[in-house]
Parts: sequence; C-alpha cells; structure tokens
Amino acid sequence: MLAEDYTIAVSLMRYVEQVIAGLHSLEDFVFHAKLFEDRRHGDLKLCEIAAHAGSQWARLFRRLKSFTALI
Repeated sequence: MLAEDYTIAVSLMRYVEQVIAGLHSLEDFVFHAKLFEDRRHGDLKLCEIAAHAGSQWARLFRRLKSFTALI
C-alpha cells in the first residue's frame, strides 16, 4: 500500500484503474497489482494483476476461524 502523498501514488492508482476498466470484472473485488516504473521513459509497465489479496491479507485470513469473523 502506498500513502496518497507518495510522489508516484496518483500515477500508479490511475494506471491500475485503467487496467481494471479494460477487464471483465465484478464491481467489488480484492486484487493486487505489481508495476514497474520505467524511469528512462517515465512510464509504468504492468508486471501482473491478480484477483486475490496480496500476502499481507493472506496472513490475516489464515488467522481467522471463519469468513464471518471479518464482519
């Protein structure tokens, strides 16, 4: 996760929004994305995007006894 005041955060969020807009996806879902910044050309490159929580959330989910424990 990036703080919104991180210099490139706005560009990253805008880029990921464009990627998701091009996919057939649910209205609400969890995902993670990996991007590279090409500093020579000043653009972003998509490495991967997946419809699941990143490892940070996976560790949390493993500790819960059930899905309803989140609610």
